[in-house]
Amino acid sequence: LNIVTLTYGISESVKVDEHECQCVGCVKKRQLKEANKPWKRTKTILTVVLLIIAWIVFGLIVKKVTEIEVTYEEYNPYQILGLDQGADTAAVRKAYRELSKKMHPDRGGDAQMFDKIAKAYQALTDEESRENWEKYGNPDGPTGMLMLLGGSFEFWKQYNKEIIERETDDVELTRRMKSLPNLGENKKERPLSLPYSLKARILIHSYLSRIPLDNEGLEYDQRYILARVLRLTEEMISMSQQLTFYTQIKVPIETLDNLLRLQPMFVQALWPKNSPLLQLPHITDHNLPYLRKGRIFSCGDLAALDGEKRRALLKNLSDEEYRDVLVVLSSMPRLSIQTNFIVEGEDDAYEVTAGCVVTIKVTLTRTSLLDPIAAGLEDQRVHVGEEADGDASGYSDQEDEETALAGGDQVPKEEENNQVKGSMSSSDLPPKFEEESDVDDDWTEGSAKKVTFDAKSHKTHLVHSPYFPPEKYEWW
Repeated sequence: LNIVTLTYGISESVKVDEHECQCVGCVKKRQLKEANKPWKRTKTILTVVLLIIAWIVFGLIVKKVTEIEVTYEEYNPYQILGLDQGADTAAVRKAYRELSKKMHPDRGGDAQMFDKIAKAYQALTDEESRENWEKYGNPDGPTGMLMLLGGSFEFWKQYNKEIIERETDDVELTRRMKSLPNLGENKKERPLSLPYSLKARILIHSYLSRIPLDNEGLEYDQRYILARVLRLTEEMISMSQQLTFYTQIKVPIETLDNLLRLQPMFVQALWPKNSPLLQLPHITDHNLPYLRKGRIFSCGDLAALDGEKRRALLKNLSDEEYRDVLVVLSSMPRLSIQTNFIVEGEDDAYEVTAGCVVTIKVTLTRTSLLDPIAAGLEDQRVHVGEEADGDASGYSDQEDEETALAGGDQVPKEEENNQVKGSMSSSDLPPKFEEESDVDDDWTEGSAKKVTFDAKSHKTHLVHSPYFPPEKYEWW
């Protein structure tokens, strides 16, 4: 902006003032006046030279900025080595040997890729670094958002009088910091460096690591934070959307993705890199190696097995514990999503033309991840069927969207009007009533083309979240 202003000022000073006389005598007089100020001419020349240099530098900066390619790739050592999540050390060593031969710079490989492979191998062969990565994940991922949540003023007594500060907090929290890495206790920025923020992060990290606090006061504070953390996350998501839609500030899609991942983290008390199988009751880290050998990495994989194989993998569980696993699997959702578009108020609702308003129709069908009848849980099927507002389909919450859109077996309003008008002759109707009837017919035809989206039931299902203090329901 300063460059443009100075350039404009120089150009204006060079222009000939049309209000001054341009005769030979007046011009010569002005030249003699300027000759008495030699420094002014030198200053003008230096200013022009500096402006030219500034414009050249500005052009180079613009060129450099336009050539910058912004890329974002989440660091995942398993993905770099081409392995599945949770692969054992032998598979890591084998993949490293093969890739290092192919990508070694002395053999014509990519030097940058070779460095990534070496770092990934080092991260997965060192037990401590591998455990930290699998538990806490990428520090630039969703876990980085925990810093912002811990610094919320809702957890500071200065802004929230419900917060309780205890004299024993310093001793109790310091003792628990030793077992919690990546707390950021050396942060210098406010409010992340304040004691309340560090306390909130300690309680959050302890919860996500499933470490018991063994202190009634700290447990109360932890429940207080967890009861409000989802609301704060939802508000952060809402603010990100508003900034993107209504301002020139474009929130990166990675930020929104990290915010969306925070909610399941808190509901299930798991870090991003923890196995999703830990959502199930009685499943611990001791069971995960046996499940990985059977290529079971998710709850869906476990539900897809037949009963005998599933029971063999979980043979260390008692019958009651195994039944709890089946009950939770049968309560988990399996979603089928179908999308379609229509143009309301048009004869051909599926033809899109320029300038028309398109309505997107999304059909979401929820079924059970594990069929309760196949798992031998007939009583569980009846229980959940009653919970789902007495739906006769039990666990399957399917909705016939086409029937809802067409109005089912109800008689269309237009046919009712025709039946009423058919009982009266046209001569019996007054002229004014006939005109109003024509208008009503036109309105009925237009309104009949408008599609209504009716929901069958607003009730939902309770989520299995034993560590999360409030009740959590499915939310689609």
